Amino acid sequence: MMQKTAPFLTVALLGIYSACAFAQTSAAPSNIQVGQRPYFLTADMAPSPLKDKLQSCANGPFVKTDFSIGHRGAAMMFPEHTKESYEAAARMGAGIVECDVTFTKDKALVCRHAQNDLHTTTNILATPLAAKCTKGFTPHDPVTNTPASAECRTSDITLAEFKTLRGKMDAANLQAKTVAQYMAGTANWRTDLYSGPTSGTLMTHAESIALFTRLGVKMTPELKSASVEMPFDGFSQENYAQKMIDEYRAANVPAARVFAQSFNKNDVLYWIKNEPDFGKQAVFLDSANKAADLPTLTQLENFKKDGIQIVAPPIFALLDNVDGKIVASNYAKNAKQAGLGIIAWSLERSGVLANGNPGWYYQTVAPLMKREGDTMQVLDVLAKDVGIMGIFSDWPATVTYYANCMGLK
Repeated sequence: MMQKTAPFLTVALLGIYSACAFAQTSAAPSNIQVGQRPYFLTADMAPSPLKDKLQSCANGPFVKTDFSIGHRGAAMMFPEHTKESYEAAARMGAGIVECDVTFTKDKALVCRHAQNDLHTTTNILATPLAAKCTKGFTPHDPVTNTPASAECRTSDITLAEFKTLRGKMDAANLQAKTVAQYMAGTANWRTDLYSGPTSGTLMTHAESIALFTRLGVKMTPELKSASVEMPFDGFSQENYAQKMIDEYRAANVPAARVFAQSFNKNDVLYWIKNEPDFGKQAVFLDSANKAADLPTLTQLENFKKDGIQIVAPPIFALLDNVDGKIVASNYAKNAKQAGLGIIAWSLERSGVLANGNPGWYYQTVAPLMKREGDTMQVLDVLAKDVGIMGIFSDWPATVTYYANCMGLK
């Protein structure tokens, strides 16, 4: 999904799981662990029937639910798109987990949020592979106030080279004078506890398929836009879109367990035409940055006519502030009127709500986001009033708790 992140809580409030709950395994979790955070959020809610209902579910039990989608795994605390992040998401009850798909120099498909993010999501700058980066590290220049920078692409290196890297929390210190300082930019509301030299295991797309199969979760791969000009060494956009689906076919994964996604409408239309089994539940991601950019009813109806069945806008697109209440937006109503399913993104990526700046994801209801517990109110409106199919979250346990309490299996 898109990168829209603002600081929103301290590590002290993250509800770190016990050692037993976070024991990593490649087998399907036999029981689901939601940890402390959902309880913290529920306790922080203003008094209401919703709060009473949620607190009545405190003893569980909790089961996996497709309503809970692991956004890059469990990226609030684990390096995104790593084996450890994916396993944590499954342990938290995410019924669907995301691998963002891009490609290496030798056209192997790998899980990364962007083709050009290795400098912020891996340790590449601290390895000899830094010499192969599109743009090497440049320190902050205090005279011109030019921020520190670098750009390292998966297409700069081969698959074998990619597999030597380790994932880290997505961050960069733009005031850095050295590579070590640049790589040490993790926000204080996240943690590097799971970014050590024996963790942060990077994965190919095919490896993610095998892992998700073992974990018993469904899959939502996103075909990422290339940073290189396409075709790349004869590899066209159509080849790219087809290769992603081919890897599910090679692994004998039923199309019903795959929700292929893209911000590129042509990718979705390609799957609808050439891979109809996968295309019928392909997801067209909406890249709107503000409410004024959202599609009209006519445009949404045209999506449906084109064969698109599911749209996925950011959270703000689906919410509105009417007389001081969070309600379903006109866009949400129009999408439903057009006969489209809706998936929302992404929860647990916004600012500390009590600080008065809830961030990009809540821009349409910002004055109403006053406390951390309002996260649960948002979930309730999205589930009951908007009627979303599911929601991406950086901490899937929050959504799992809500969905189980409301019977959304």
